[in-house]
Amino acid sequence: QLAPGETTAVRLQFAPDAATPLTGDLILQTNEPTLPAGMTTIAVTGTGITSNLTAVPSAPEFNAVGNGTRATRTISLTNDGQSAINNLTATMLGDSPEQFTVETDLTNVSLASAQRQPVTIRFEPTTLGEKTALVTFTGTNENGQTITTTVPLVGDSTPPELELTRDTIAFEPVSVVSEPTTHRVGIINNGTRGTTLTVENVHLADPSTPFEIATAPTGTNLAVGAVAISNGERADVAVRFAPKDSQTGTFSTELLINTSDPESPTVRLPVSAESRAPEAVIRSENISSGKIPIGDSTEASVTLANDGNDVLTIEAVSIEGPDAGAVSLTRSHDGRILAPGSERQITVEVTPSRTGPLSRIMLCL
Repeated sequence: QLAPGETTAVRLQFAPDAATPLTGDLILQTNEPTLPAGMTTIAVTGTGITSNLTAVPSAPEFNAVGNGTRATRTISLTNDGQSAINNLTATMLGDSPEQFTVETDLTNVSLASAQRQPVTIRFEPTTLGEKTALVTFTGTNENGQTITTTVPLVGDSTPPELELTRDTIAFEPVSVVSEPTTHRVGIINNGTRGTTLTVENVHLADPSTPFEIATAPTGTNLAVGAVAISNGERADVAVRFAPKDSQTGTFSTELLINTSDPESPTVRLPVSAESRAPEAVIRSENISSGKIPIGDSTEASVTLANDGNDVLTIEAVSIEGPDAGAVSLTRSHDGRILAPGSERQITVEVTPSRTGPLSRIMLCL
């Protein structure tokens, strides 16, 4: 009831259900005798406005990322409505929410109509395989209504990938008298960006063979150690074949490389080689020249054979002994080469200068 001259306010609530102009009538029922049936009508108009939150891209993909490394993507949150959106928050749900993180701080962030907010999301996998999550952004409009948009996230955590520059180490035949030979094998990480291949162990399966690891990746040795190889990088292992004089024949072993590649944790690389050696054999150990008059000369020969499987080089031939002056070589043999299975005659000329038997004379090769 209103006393004469008194006023009052009538509060109206406008809750549009569409973003269009809306009209209506406010009807007041009173006891005013001059009004038809005591009623008066007041026209009411209003326009509904929207509150809408969108994200672009709507489904960012992180693709393949090395396990233990990180990748980021940035999305743009946009207020496509006419009402401001306040109190923005982000909630991570889904199968692997712990693998994704919203890096952008949304505290006190408000979006006016048509305003955009960049949001950075980090993918940092700790286990292998495909990872998915849902990040929901939530805010409130000027009427207190909750506005949300949900963005699906997909990433793949990949392992390192081992590749060797060769699948076997085969040495050419080596002479035991020659310098040791070395072959290298490269260890390459062919994994995706950010992967790290750990070489945990490099050693020979049979250390009794005349092979040895000449150099190993930094941080490794024959049995223990580790070295990290980033994607696209390489580390080398050098294997040396160094047979001793008594080690002739064919030898084989395996080079074992242990890595963090889950598909090939242990690689066994065959290693083989052949060592050869010459074998000098004198077919006759004695040179007999019979009786020779003083002042005369006669010749005598011995046969030198190479019964080994490598080239025999005659470095020098000399004659030694008390009567070495009475014996001389008919020709030089220095530097001559005998192939395996071949022979060479070594002839000396004996010219005695005194009577009686000559003392033992040695032919030195």
